[in-house]
Amino acid sequence: MLGALVARATGRTMGDYMQEKLCEPLGMTSPGYWVLDPAGTEMAYGGLNLTARDYARIGELYRCGGVWQGEQIIPAAWVRDSLTVAAPHLEPGRPIIGGHPTGLGYGHHWWLPAGDRGEFSAIGVYNQFVYVDPTARTTIVKLSANRRYGTSATESTNREMETLTFLRALARRDN
Repeated sequence: MLGALVARATGRTMGDYMQEKLCEPLGMTSPGYWVLDPAGTEMAYGGLNLTARDYARIGELYRCGGVWQGEQIIPAAWVRDSLTVAAPHLEPGRPIIGGHPTGLGYGHHWWLPAGDRGEFSAIGVYNQFVYVDPTARTTIVKLSANRRYGTSATESTNREMETLTFLRALARRDN
């Protein structure tokens, strides 16, 4: 619905709108694309394909409160709101995806680990991550794929919390 709303409000595809509002200001170097549904509409809830470097640019943009190279690309209030749990059912450990609890909270398109560091992640299908720890001033992108992801409702198959633990350890190695 969000993708349809953006397309309707702007009169443009999600890809065209994103190119102007994010890709160009962030200096993305490789063409990205959205996976399309059977009707040919971009699947705004997922399916965004970018290089690791370009995903990292988005993580860094949010880590810096929507500012990129001194320019406010995304309103700071939107960044803050999107990284905030807005309802009890979205608190860490409460969202259930695919029949299994995530152990994470949820904002606007960002997963929010429990704790007080302000960490957040985008988590893609097959266990891909854009992990951001503002306290450690760190953004990590993991694009490798877990072929078993989503084939069961267990952490031993999906490994989201295992991956998060690993990324946290990397981010905190010097802190």
